Amino acid sequence: MNEAAPASDPALMTAEEALAAAEAEGLTLLLADNATGFACVARLTPKGRAKPYKADVWEEGKIRNLGTFATGEGAALAVARSLGPEG
Repeated sequence: MNEAAPASDPALMTAEEALAAAEAEGLTLLLADNATGFACVARLTPKGRAKPYKADVWEEGKIRNLGTFATGEGAALAVARSLGPEG
């Protein structure tokens, strides 16, 4: 059975959906001076992937992979959710 991802799943959100979700949840997407524009978010290669962005955060001295995402904003939302409102 192929079920649709829940609306709150940032992996498949559009940029607009991720930005709206962050605002509704009181979260700030952390900006960075890198290729994606977001902290802890990287663009995967090769181009043409369905989910070309990945998010990683440091947790207890180790890198924790949060997954791959359709948009940089979706990946940044996953980072913000992981870090919480105090970010």
